[in-house]
Amino acid sequence: MMHRIRITSGEYKGRYIGGTFSGWGLITNPEARENPPVNITGAPYALHATELGATQFFNANTEDVRAKLKALGFESEAVEEVVAPRQNYVKIPTECPHCHAKQEVHVEALTRFAQMGTPLPVVCVKCEKGFEIMVPDPIIGGPFPV
Repeated sequence: MMHRIRITSGEYKGRYIGGTFSGWGLITNPEARENPPVNITGAPYALHATELGATQFFNANTEDVRAKLKALGFESEAVEEVVAPRQNYVKIPTECPHCHAKQEVHVEALTRFAQMGTPLPVVCVKCEKGFEIMVPDPIIGGPFPV
Protein backbone atom coordinates (compact mmCIF):
# COMPACT_ATOMS: atom_id res chain seq x y z
CA MET A 1 0.00 0.00 0.00
CA MET A 2 1.23 3.47 -0.83
CA HIS A 3 0.35 6.78 0.79
CA ARG A 4 0.50 10.44 -0.01
CA ILE A 5 0.88 12.79 2.93
CA ARG A 6 -1.35 15.85 3.27
CA ILE A 7 -0.95 18.72 5.73
CA THR A 8 -4.04 19.02 7.97
CA SER A 9 -3.57 22.30 9.81
CA GLY A 10 -2.09 25.76 9.63
CA GLU A 11 -1.23 28.00 6.72
CA TYR A 12 -0.45 25.09 4.37
CA LYS A 13 -3.50 22.95 5.18
CA GLY A 14 -4.45 20.77 2.19
CA ARG A 15 -1.00 20.78 0.58
CA TYR A 16 0.81 17.54 -0.19
CA ILE A 17 4.36 16.48 0.63
CA GLY A 18 6.60 16.10 -2.40
CA GLY A 19 10.13 16.68 -3.61
CA THR A 20 11.92 19.98 -3.09
CA PHE A 21 11.50 22.76 -5.61
CA SER A 22 14.56 24.54 -6.97
CA GLY A 23 12.67 27.17 -8.94
CA TRP A 24 14.67 26.31 -12.04
CA GLY A 25 13.52 24.43 -15.11
CA LEU A 26 10.35 24.08 -17.09
CA ILE A 27 7.14 23.85 -15.08
CA THR A 28 4.60 22.06 -17.25
CA ASN A 29 1.78 21.99 -14.70
CA PRO A 30 -0.13 25.31 -15.02
CA GLU A 31 -1.39 25.00 -11.43
CA ALA A 32 2.21 24.77 -10.14
CA ARG A 33 3.08 27.94 -12.08
CA GLU A 34 0.29 29.83 -10.32
CA ASN A 35 0.82 28.21 -6.91
CA PRO A 36 4.42 26.89 -6.77
CA PRO A 37 5.61 24.38 -4.17
CA VAL A 38 6.99 25.74 -0.90
CA ASN A 39 10.19 24.11 0.40
CA ILE A 40 10.16 22.99 4.04
CA THR A 41 13.13 24.35 5.97
CA GLY A 42 14.97 21.52 7.71
CA ALA A 43 13.51 18.71 5.58
CA PRO A 44 14.10 17.37 2.07
CA TYR A 45 10.46 18.02 1.14
CA ALA A 46 8.24 20.70 -0.31
CA LEU A 47 4.54 21.47 0.11
CA HIS A 48 2.73 20.99 -3.21
CA ALA A 49 -0.69 22.47 -3.91
CA THR A 50 -2.01 19.35 -5.66
CA GLU A 51 -1.56 15.58 -5.58
CA LEU A 52 0.24 15.82 -8.91
CA GLY A 53 3.47 16.88 -7.21
CA ALA A 54 3.07 14.60 -4.21
CA THR A 55 5.47 11.80 -3.42
CA GLN A 56 4.03 8.34 -2.90
CA PHE A 57 5.47 6.82 0.26
CA PHE A 58 5.60 3.13 1.07
CA ASN A 59 3.59 2.12 4.11
CA ALA A 60 6.76 1.56 6.20
CA ASN A 61 8.11 5.08 5.51
CA THR A 62 4.91 7.06 5.95
CA GLU A 63 4.97 7.30 9.75
CA ASP A 64 8.67 8.28 9.81
CA VAL A 65 8.01 11.15 7.40
CA ARG A 66 4.95 12.24 9.39
CA ALA A 67 7.02 12.22 12.62
CA LYS A 68 9.67 14.44 11.00
CA LEU A 69 6.97 16.82 9.79
CA LYS A 70 5.39 16.95 13.25
CA ALA A 71 8.79 17.82 14.77
CA LEU A 72 8.89 20.75 12.32
CA GLY A 73 5.39 21.88 13.37
CA PHE A 74 3.29 20.32 10.60
CA GLU A 75 0.26 18.18 11.41
CA SER A 76 -0.44 15.68 8.63
CA GLU A 77 -2.45 12.69 7.55
CA ALA A 78 -1.64 9.70 5.38
CA VAL A 79 -3.94 9.46 2.38
CA GLU A 80 -4.21 5.80 1.42
CA GLU A 81 -3.93 4.96 -2.19
CA VAL A 82 -4.03 1.71 -4.08
CA VAL A 83 -1.52 1.95 -6.85
CA ALA A 84 -2.18 -0.07 -9.96
CA PRO A 85 0.95 -0.87 -11.87
CA ARG A 86 1.22 0.98 -15.13
CA GLN A 87 1.34 -1.35 -18.04
CA ASN A 88 2.00 -0.30 -21.57
CA TYR A 89 0.25 -2.48 -24.06
CA VAL A 90 -0.48 -2.74 -27.74
CA LYS A 91 -3.87 -3.75 -29.12
CA ILE A 92 -3.43 -6.61 -31.59
CA PRO A 93 -6.42 -7.32 -33.85
CA THR A 94 -7.24 -10.95 -34.50
CA GLU A 95 -10.04 -13.05 -35.97
CA CYS A 96 -11.42 -16.33 -34.76
CA PRO A 97 -10.72 -19.06 -37.36
CA HIS A 98 -13.94 -20.85 -36.35
CA CYS A 99 -16.65 -18.15 -36.40
CA HIS A 100 -14.63 -15.25 -37.94
CA ALA A 101 -15.49 -12.86 -35.09
CA LYS A 102 -13.16 -9.88 -35.04
CA GLN A 103 -11.53 -9.24 -31.66
CA GLU A 104 -8.38 -7.85 -30.13
CA VAL A 105 -5.91 -8.88 -27.45
CA HIS A 106 -3.72 -6.60 -25.36
CA VAL A 107 -0.06 -7.52 -25.60
CA GLU A 108 2.54 -6.12 -23.20
CA ALA A 109 4.75 -3.56 -24.94
CA LEU A 110 8.26 -4.23 -23.73
CA THR A 111 11.07 -1.77 -24.42
CA ARG A 112 13.35 -4.10 -26.31
CA PHE A 113 13.74 -5.61 -29.73
CA ALA A 114 11.18 -8.39 -30.06
CA GLN A 115 10.79 -11.31 -32.42
CA MET A 116 7.64 -13.32 -32.88
CA GLY A 117 7.34 -15.76 -30.03
CA THR A 118 5.60 -19.07 -29.71
CA PRO A 119 1.86 -19.40 -30.41
CA LEU A 120 -0.28 -18.34 -27.44
CA PRO A 121 -3.78 -19.70 -26.71
CA VAL A 122 -6.83 -17.42 -26.96
CA VAL A 123 -10.51 -18.20 -26.38
CA CYS A 124 -12.95 -16.54 -28.80
CA VAL A 125 -15.34 -14.00 -27.26
CA LYS A 126 -18.19 -15.19 -29.49
CA CYS A 127 -18.02 -18.96 -29.98
CA GLU A 128 -15.76 -19.65 -26.97
CA LYS A 129 -13.56 -22.02 -28.98
CA GLY A 130 -9.82 -21.88 -28.50
CA PHE A 131 -7.26 -20.89 -31.10
CA GLU A 132 -3.66 -19.70 -31.11
CA ILE A 133 -2.07 -16.43 -32.21
CA MET A 134 1.55 -15.41 -32.70
CA VAL A 135 2.58 -12.33 -30.73
CA PRO A 136 6.04 -11.11 -29.67
CA ASP A 137 5.26 -10.53 -25.99
CA PRO A 138 2.91 -11.83 -23.26
CA ILE A 139 -0.86 -11.34 -23.61
CA ILE A 140 -2.05 -9.25 -20.64
CA GLY A 141 -5.73 -8.85 -21.54
CA GLY A 142 -8.48 -10.02 -23.82
CA PRO A 143 -9.66 -11.04 -26.17
CA PHE A 144 -12.11 -8.17 -26.41
CA PRO A 145 -14.83 -7.69 -29.07
CA VAL A 146 -14.12 -5.06 -31.69
